[in-house]
Amino acid sequence: YTFRDGNGVLYVRPSSERPTRRQLDYFLKKHYSLEYQLRKRKGDKNFERDHRQVLGTAMQSCLGVGHIYEADATIADVTLVSVINRRDIVGRPTLYYVIDRASRLIVSWYLGFENASWTAGLHAIMNIVQSKQERLEALGVPYDPEDWPADKIMPQQIFADRGETMSREATKLCQASHTTVTNIPSLRPDWK
Repeated sequence: YTFRDGNGVLYVRPSSERPTRRQLDYFLKKHYSLEYQLRKRKGDKNFERDHRQVLGTAMQSCLGVGHIYEADATIADVTLVSVINRRDIVGRPTLYYVIDRASRLIVSWYLGFENASWTAGLHAIMNIVQSKQERLEALGVPYDPEDWPADKIMPQQIFADRGETMSREATKLCQASHTTVTNIPSLRPDWK
């Protein structure tokens, strides 16, 4: 709805020769769906995460307590210092935790200085079957069996982030423990 004059200067056509804002909105809504517009503006991954139709919940696939565990890692928002010299900064630890999808009970955890990796994730997964009494007593924390009702119970499925569990070692763990490790795509926190 523009034209160039003989000198190459660009001009907007008068309002009688161009569509109104209302006509333009009508055309866009008629020929381009809202989903199409959002996918073009936000991208497919952001659309799937924030704007897609929600047809169910993550709980629909869960059969009950102990069926699906979810593992995740986060870098703790603390900076640790050396016991010997408090001026020496040791670093920020990574906290892994494994929770039961149905009950939201924390069934395992691991705190270490490794980055989010299979090695660190394996410690959290193996902590599921280790004796919580021995582990807590080694840390000097009082043990109460009622605090750990899911002690030593391996699930049928473990949902984890893509980076940590995409390895051959995860396949070996699955075969040995009869557990399926499911990798969640990146930028999809709604699947956990």
